[in-house]
Amino acid sequence: MNFFLTILAGISILALSPAAFAGWDKSATDRIEHLQAARQKAQLNGEAIAKAAAILSDYNRSNSQYNNGLPVTVNEVKVIIEKNDSFRNDELNEISERLKEFYKAYSVSSLKDLESKIGERLNPREWTGIQSPMPFSAYQYQQNLESFESFEKEAKTAMIGALANEKDEAARSVIIITNFPQHNYSGGDLSQLQNEIKNALISPKVKHDDLLNIAITSDWSAGVFPITKIPFRTIGASVLFVDKDSDGNCRFNAYRFISVDGAELEYKSVKAGLGEGYAKCDQAITANGGIKASNSGFFSSLIWFLLVVVNLIGGALILKDKSFSVKRIRPFLVILDKNQSVFGLVALGLGLLSLLMSFLSSSIFQNFIPQASAVIIGIVLSSQFSISKRQKMVIAISESKLFTQPIGIIAVVVAVIHLVFSGDLYFI
Repeated sequence: MNFFLTILAGISILALSPAAFAGWDKSATDRIEHLQAARQKAQLNGEAIAKAAAILSDYNRSNSQYNNGLPVTVNEVKVIIEKNDSFRNDELNEISERLKEFYKAYSVSSLKDLESKIGERLNPREWTGIQSPMPFSAYQYQQNLESFESFEKEAKTAMIGALANEKDEAARSVIIITNFPQHNYSGGDLSQLQNEIKNALISPKVKHDDLLNIAITSDWSAGVFPITKIPFRTIGASVLFVDKDSDGNCRFNAYRFISVDGAELEYKSVKAGLGEGYAKCDQAITANGGIKASNSGFFSSLIWFLLVVVNLIGGALILKDKSFSVKRIRPFLVILDKNQSVFGLVALGLGLLSLLMSFLSSSIFQNFIPQASAVIIGIVLSSQFSISKRQKMVIAISESKLFTQPIGIIAVVVAVIHLVFSGDLYFI
C-alpha cells in the first residue's frame, strides 16, 4: 500500500513540475549524444588499427614463398633484407607512430590495453542498443608483428650463412695447377685401353672432342661377382677435359672402369680425391705422348685377321704331310705349297708390319705372339728363297728345320686362340 502511494506521489510531483521533467530529458539526450560520439570515434580508431594490422599481415604473407627455406646466395638474401628494412622504416614505422598516438589518447601503454579501452568506448555499459563488433584483434596484430621480427632475424642469419658459403666458394674456386698424371700401366695394349675409355665416357653430355688426354693410372684388378660368379676386371684412369672457360687450364678427373667377362670397358665410378685437379692444357694434352691413335680401325682389324689366316695356312703348310690328307683343303694347299716361298715372304712381311704398327701405337705386346709366329713361319716357308739370296743363312735355316713340326703346331694353335680371344687371353 505504501509502495503504490509513493509511486503516485512521484507521478503527481512530475505532473506538477514540467520544468523539472524537461531538465531530465535534456541531460539524457546529451548523455546519449556523448556516448554516440565516443562510439563513433572508437570505431574509426579501431578501423585504423585494423587497417595497419592488415598491412603487416599482407607483408608477412608476401614472404610465405620462403617457408621452405631462404636463398643461400648473398645477393638474393641481400634483396630480402633490403626489402625488410624498407618496410620497417616506412610502413611499420608509420604504424608504430600512429599506435603511440592512440596509446596517448586512451592513456594506455600496450596494444592489449588499447583494445580494452576502445572496446569500452565502442560498447559502454550504459549503451542498450546493438553491440558493435571489435574492428581489430590485439592478439592477431601481436602475432603478425612477431612473425615479421622472426623472419627478419632468419634473413640476417641467412646472410651470415650466405657470406660463409661465398667465402668457402671463393676458396674452392682457387685453382691449384698440378701435372697431369703419368701412365702407371704395365700392359702393352695402352692405346686400345685409351680408346675404350673414350668410348665408355661418350654420352649426350660428353662429346668425343671434349676428351683431350687419358692416363691409365693402374693395372688391372680382377674379381668375380659373388652370386653370378661372372669374372670382371677394373682399371683406373685420369681423363683430361677441354678448356671451356678459355683460361688455359684444363680439368682432369679420375674414374674407375670395368670390363665384365671380357667385354669392352664401361664407366664404373668416380675416384674422388685421387688423380683429379687442373693442369696447363698445352702441357697436359701432350703428357704421356697424348692419346694414341686407335689400332682398332678397319686396317688394324684387317691385319689382325690376316695374322689369323697366315698362322693357320702357314701351320698347315709346315704340317703338309698331315694336312694334305684333308680332302677339302688339299687342292688349296697344293697350290700354296708350290708357292710357299712367296707365301712365306708375305707372312714375314705381314708379321713385321704388324709389329711396326704395334710399336708406333705403344701397344708392342698386344698381338706379339701371333706376330712373332707369322715372322717365324715366314722365315721357314721362304727358306729356299732366303738361301738363294743369302748363303750365310744356310746354316741357320738348316738348323731351324729340326723345329718345323713344333713351329707348325704352335702356329695353328696361336691362330685359333687369336681368332677366338682377339688377343685378350695374353693379358688377363
